[in-house]
Amino acid sequence: EASAPGSPAACPDDGFQAAFDAHRRGALDAALAGYRRIVAISPTHLDAWGNLCVALLAMGRVEESVEAGERALALSPERAELHINLAAAFKSSGRLGHARRALEQAIALQPASAPAHINLGNVLRAAGQAGAALEAYEWAGVLAPDDLAAHSNQGLALKDLGRPEAALIRFRRALAVNPGAAEVHFNLGNTLRETGALEAAVEALSRAAALDPAHLRARTNLGVSLRDLGRTQAAVEIFDAVIARDPDYADAHWNRALALLLAGDFGRGWPAYEWRWKATSMTPRAFDQPLWDGAPAKGRTILLHAEQGLGDCLHFVRYAALVAAQGARVVVECPAALTGLLETCPGISQITARGDALPAFDLHAPLMSLPALLGTEADTIPADIPYLKAPQSAAAELSAALDAAPPEHRKIGFVWAGNPAHENDRNRSCDAACFAPLGEIENISLFSLQKDAVLDTPGQLPPAVDLAPLLGDFSDTAFAAARLDLIITVDTAMAHLAGALGRPVWLLLPHAPEWRWQFERDDSPWYPTMRLFRQARPGDWDGVFARLLDALTSL
Repeated sequence: EASAPGSPAACPDDGFQAAFDAHRRGALDAALAGYRRIVAISPTHLDAWGNLCVALLAMGRVEESVEAGERALALSPERAELHINLAAAFKSSGRLGHARRALEQAIALQPASAPAHINLGNVLRAAGQAGAALEAYEWAGVLAPDDLAAHSNQGLALKDLGRPEAALIRFRRALAVNPGAAEVHFNLGNTLRETGALEAAVEALSRAAALDPAHLRARTNLGVSLRDLGRTQAAVEIFDAVIARDPDYADAHWNRALALLLAGDFGRGWPAYEWRWKATSMTPRAFDQPLWDGAPAKGRTILLHAEQGLGDCLHFVRYAALVAAQGARVVVECPAALTGLLETCPGISQITARGDALPAFDLHAPLMSLPALLGTEADTIPADIPYLKAPQSAAAELSAALDAAPPEHRKIGFVWAGNPAHENDRNRSCDAACFAPLGEIENISLFSLQKDAVLDTPGQLPPAVDLAPLLGDFSDTAFAAARLDLIITVDTAMAHLAGALGRPVWLLLPHAPEWRWQFERDDSPWYPTMRLFRQARPGDWDGVFARLLDALTSL
């Protein structure tokens, strides 16, 4: 996000001029000392107080910057630039309401101030008011058509509003103003990647990295784009170069781990996967008991705790059997929706719902650290299925709905959308209408397993029995899945459930898949009954469903 703060003001006073010159050179310590000497001698020196506010903020001394800005404003409340500088200090301190009022005052004093409108947009965007921020940036663009920040920040606000295509136009307008703006190339590249234009994203992010070799985010996101294109070796080389420059740069380590796992390089990938604790919002659990290090733990109780989504828990709970085989007693903590189902998993002695009181245990481990702890390689993936069992009975209404299909029909369940809060849901979920042609195939009965999704237009789906109202938890869903001949789903927990139950499952994948599905294969080493249908290019669901319909017709 670009800002437009006021700049330090020059003054003919010799002592001030020396401090100002130091400020302009970036010698902030010298400038600060000079300004402080001046205000100590002359407490009403307006420009010294104003520049002190700017210098202190640049040094990260936010509260002192606020104090200096308020002293300057008390001396001259009619100067708009002083309100702008104080607003920047307020914003840095988290006082967004104060910052907004200061900028509104600046605009009242100087309506044609593009910097005031830009900074107001920054404050509104930080407050989550992207629509109002966009309006402020647009005003700045009208007032100053050649202002880089006005156009670039419009693009950021449009991204916040879920309008990436419009954002691309604004970023390109900003680059017309200044083709050498590395940060704008960075924002352009990120947005291109979001829209699936991966080759163009690589070009933009490469340009950002060339313009500013120290821009580690640009170089890292370049690696991510290369990884999404399947160029995993080139991606790993990019991440390695970033890490060589900054060994503690967690985001590069994390994305390197995902690239290695995507390439099937488990020997390097699993240890690197532990960087998730530093690179993401995931927080490691704090227990008095130590982490298990993978050593034999005969006679000891190990708590395995779920850490990410429901699908990840279903995927990695298979490792409970391997831990138990070492002689440990295994307790699993998982989301409440999975407790009944996971009781059927081999190796588990006790299940507890997340949030409930934990039983006594000696050691603990996150579920997704188990492949590293147990040394999983591509040829040692534990894929004995089924490792979960569906219940033999369910509510009469659910049983009746499944039994209503003609006996000669194949019963097919389908899911078209995942959790909308997932960071990649835009790419991994498809429109419900994609499934409409399935209704034209003879001798099949369709069952919707989709939960928590709203159709944009009634009538998008093929004729199907909607099971969602009858599915209370994953045990109900497992009961249904076990009685279907085939499950067709996008990349959601349903895919893992069907695979863990050993049911035939066809998984529909975006062009850039999650690491576990790898590239250029139509099977999965994790789930022997799974078949993969991949996009040939980003967003190509039509091609996926054309191949799927051919496969269904040939059953």
